[in-house]
Amino acid sequence: MALSRVFHRTAKVSHFGYQTTHGMKLARLLTALTCTSAIVFAHEPQEPAQWGADVVRACTSQRFGLRLAASKKVAQAGDAAVPAVREFAATHGKDALPAAMVEAIVDLGGNGEAVLALLTDWASDRDFYWRAQAMKGLAVRSKEPLLGARFRQLFAAHEQDAAWLMRVYAQLGFALAEKSATAAEATPGDVVRAKELDPRASTKLAALRSQHGLPFAPAHLMDALGDERTFLGDPWGRRRAQEACTALQNWLGADGGYRSDASFAENRAAIDQLLKLARSKTNLALLAPVQIKDPEVTFTGGIELLSCRNGDLFIRWTKDGTIFAGLDAATSTALSQSAWQTLSQTATSLRVEPQSGVVICDKLRLQLCKDALHGVTAPAALAPTLADWLKQVAARIEEAENPALASALIDRLQQFVLR
Repeated sequence: MALSRVFHRTAKVSHFGYQTTHGMKLARLLTALTCTSAIVFAHEPQEPAQWGADVVRACTSQRFGLRLAASKKVAQAGDAAVPAVREFAATHGKDALPAAMVEAIVDLGGNGEAVLALLTDWASDRDFYWRAQAMKGLAVRSKEPLLGARFRQLFAAHEQDAAWLMRVYAQLGFALAEKSATAAEATPGDVVRAKELDPRASTKLAALRSQHGLPFAPAHLMDALGDERTFLGDPWGRRRAQEACTALQNWLGADGGYRSDASFAENRAAIDQLLKLARSKTNLALLAPVQIKDPEVTFTGGIELLSCRNGDLFIRWTKDGTIFAGLDAATSTALSQSAWQTLSQTATSLRVEPQSGVVICDKLRLQLCKDALHGVTAPAALAPTLADWLKQVAARIEEAENPALASALIDRLQQFVLR
C-alpha cells in the first residue's frame, strides 16, 4: 500500500470518529513505515560507479582526514568497491594508490573473492610499492584453513624475497597456514624456515609470531632491546628496540617502565624488569641483553638504497677507502689507494640535491663525504653524474674482489637512474 493511501485512510477514520483506536494504530504504522523506509534508503548499497568518487577522494584529497575516511569507506565496501579501485589504478597508474587505502583494504576489506584477488595481484606484483602490505593481508587471513591452503604456495614462493618485509609476511603467512591446517602448535622456539640476516626482519617476525599466537623465541626480542645502531644518522636500532619492547609488553602484560626516547643505560632498570617477567613466564634462563653499538669506525659517507622491489642495500665508506656493507657493517672491502683517491677527487666536484623527484616509497639516500648534505632521490631521478660516480664505485669494488656487492649496487641503481 502506498504511504499516501495509508495517510488518507487514517485521516478519514479519525474524521468521522469511528474506530479512533484503530486510526491511532494506523498512524503509528505510518510512522513505522516512514522510519523503515528511511533506514532502507540510508543503507541502500551504492552502484559500482558511485564508488569511483570515493576512491578518487581516498587517493587525491588534499585533506588527510578526508583521505582516511574515504579509504575506510572504500575498504568496508569489500568486493563492491574493487572495480573502482582497479579502474583508478588503470587510469592513473598503480603508484597513485596510497598506502593508507591499501592498508585499509588489508585491515577492513573482508574475504570476498574480488578483495582476495586484488590482494593477490598486489602481493605478486614486484613493481607495486605496497606489495608487502598486501602480503600481510593475505597472511593474517590465512588463519582460516581454506584460505591458508589457498595461499600457502604464494607464501613459500616469497620466503626468500629481496624485500625484507615481503619475507617477513610470507613467513608469517606460511606459519599461520600450517597452523590452521593442522590445528596443532609447532615446536616451541622461533620457527624460521630460512636464516634471516637482516636484524629488522628477525625482530619483526618474532614480534608478529607473538602477536598471532605462534611459537617464538623471546630471546630474539630481549636481545633487540640493546640495539642503538645507526646508519648515516638514522637510528634504526632504536626503532628495532622499540618494536621488540612493544611485543614483549603485549606478551607479558607489563611495560617495566621502558621509554622509547631513553638510552639503553637509562632503560636498564626497565629492561631488567622485563627480563625477570620473561624468565618467570617461560622458565628459560634468558640472558640479559647487551648494548649493541655502531662499530668504532669513522665513516665519511655512504649510500642507502631502500626498495620494495629489489630489496635494501646499505654501503658506507671511510677516509682510506674501506667499503662496509650492511646495516651492521658486517663485511668490508678495501679499495686500492689509487682507485679511492680518484673517486674522492671526483666526489668533491659533484653536487647532491637535497631531494630529487617525488619520493613515495622507494628511495636512494647519498652522502658523498663527511659533513656533506644528504641527498634523497626518487626512482628514475638520479642525476647522471651521480649515477656514473656510483657505477665507478661498483667497478672498483669488483676489482677489489667483491663481485657480489658490486653486482648488488649496480642492480639496485637501475631503478633510480634518470630516464
